[in-house]
Amino acid sequence: MKREQNGKLRYRFKDSTCVVNKYGSDKVAYNKHKKRKVTNVSIETESNGIAIFTSTNNGNMHDSKIFIKDLKKDYLIDEDILERFSKYYIVDSGYDSKDIKENLEKRDLIPIIKANKRNIKDEQKLKELK
Repeated sequence: MKREQNGKLRYRFKDSTCVVNKYGSDKVAYNKHKKRKVTNVSIETESNGIAIFTSTNNGNMHDSKIFIKDLKKDYLIDEDILERFSKYYIVDSGYDSKDIKENLEKRDLIPIIKANKRNIKDEQKLKELK
């Protein structure tokens, strides 16, 4: 990762989490891993930690599907400013898919995604990661 002239990194960060939703009925779904009715909240921030995009989704929706759906929506700030001040895109292994990597590269962003061991079919590569 390369720093800019002012010494700061230019990146975006995205993650999502499940929030238990006991009383609400909007965007609530049963999540088999949490064994509860939850709402999935997704937040994207820029390098200073300022939120540039948020979304709420059904609790049983996977991170990679949320990402593709969120690409079609507008950001909270002007996209021209955002593109000028971001270079890297950091996400966890839940977003590890070819489709997401291709979409990020089309937008001239360098994806930094932890490899998801479920996507690796070669046993030798799995041993190297462990």
